[in-house]
Amino acid sequence: MKFIIPLVLFSLLLTPLVASADIFRWVDDRGVVSFTDNMGNVPARFRAKAVQVDAPVESVQEVVIDQGAAKEKPTATAAKDKTEKNEPADDPKKKKLFGGKDEATWKKEAERMNFQVADTEKQMTEMRDRLADTSKMSRTEFLSLQNSLKLLEKRLEGQKSQQDGFMDSARKAGAPL
Repeated sequence: MKFIIPLVLFSLLLTPLVASADIFRWVDDRGVVSFTDNMGNVPARFRAKAVQVDAPVESVQEVVIDQGAAKEKPTATAAKDKTEKNEPADDPKKKKLFGGKDEATWKKEAERMNFQVADTEKQMTEMRDRLADTSKMSRTEFLSLQNSLKLLEKRLEGQKSQQDGFMDSARKAGAPL
């Protein structure tokens, strides 16, 4: 008995350390956006479309090697000069690159970041609207909404700083956005 009580207290102290913060989002047939922290709570027919909120998104860069250009064997300095000046390649099929990415890739990443910021701002607006009328809300729900709003504010701040960094790198690369 002496060992059980300290063991239980110790395990209760460690519980917050193993808590998961994964949040999943899905849209039902009526267009209602829902969130949960447990994928098991997502109805089976919507699980394929459920996405993890704030999941890391990988950038994809496609590299195209032109066999015709390999036969010509241009000098390394000439190729370097063309990429630094953002001059179009001799072959009209090649895409113009800006910092290793073509214009469409830059625009797609910018659109993705703009969407993330707009979506987070929309979630914050919805959260503030829910907090406007607290008369029919329990204290626990109120505190939960306040905490969620703070987390959304931090997420928005991170997204905006990431967006600023992206725009700086786009400017340095000379990408037309």
